[in-house]
Amino acid sequence: MRAYSFPASLFPLSIGILFSMPITDEEVYFLPFLIFSMLCLHGGTNLINDYVDYSKGLDGKHHPGASAFIDRKILQKGQVRKVALFLFGIAFLCALPLFYYGGIPVVILGSIGIMGGYFYTAPPVSYKYRALGDIFVFLLMGVGPAAGVLFLFDSFQISSLFSVLPLAFYITAILHGNNIRDARHDSQYGVHTFAQFLGPVKARWVFVMEIFAAYAIVLFLYFYYGNIYIFLPYLTLPLAIRVAMTVLKSSDTDTTLMYIDKDVAKVYTLFSILYCTGILFFTGPFLQ
Repeated sequence: MRAYSFPASLFPLSIGILFSMPITDEEVYFLPFLIFSMLCLHGGTNLINDYVDYSKGLDGKHHPGASAFIDRKILQKGQVRKVALFLFGIAFLCALPLFYYGGIPVVILGSIGIMGGYFYTAPPVSYKYRALGDIFVFLLMGVGPAAGVLFLFDSFQISSLFSVLPLAFYITAILHGNNIRDARHDSQYGVHTFAQFLGPVKARWVFVMEIFAAYAIVLFLYFYYGNIYIFLPYLTLPLAIRVAMTVLKSSDTDTTLMYIDKDVAKVYTLFSILYCTGILFFTGPFLQ
């Protein structure tokens, strides 16, 4: 289920929770439902993606994005689909208390999130294959979870939502790096991604802009909040530069990008830990 990617959706939730402080004792009981629903949704999305990609012949045995479940014969292809649907069902059930407490905005955002996860690759929408994966991942895995939490705890503010954008850009960079690596392979199967649309050179520069947009927004937020601790994620800047240079110097025929999605995910995870820590320093008084 590519557990290394789970922080991609959990950290935006954390941003929403931090900017919702203080939360009441009653609201604390919703946190396990919130987190477990998000994990099941993310896991279901990954598995339905694996199922559809295998069905289309996209992920062969030696492809770096191939499913370990199918590749190692832990589950048959049809079983992967059943597990995915089961996880979507659990995600929906866990979301029901959140829908009841949060009202219409949470119902709308949660429903869009669940449907967006399923139709990422599943027909008839399959928006991943229509060069729309990047924008939907930005919205549904970056902005959406934080917005849902803010509405759930009646704490929605534009400034709070803006604060999740560094994570949204990094999450999109994980997918975009993956699509740069797979561009030639995907084109053989009629799959269209944003990276293909841009072409190899522009796609690589867009990847770099996505990475450094995260740091630029952090700089803007420093001037908005006046909190020096928000610069903590800048400690990851050397790692980000190294990943960016790896992508820029790569070609479509070498193997330097084989694990680019995992490499970006590692930097993103460290960035997010430091970013959430920095935010905690100025939301900290509300936790007391």
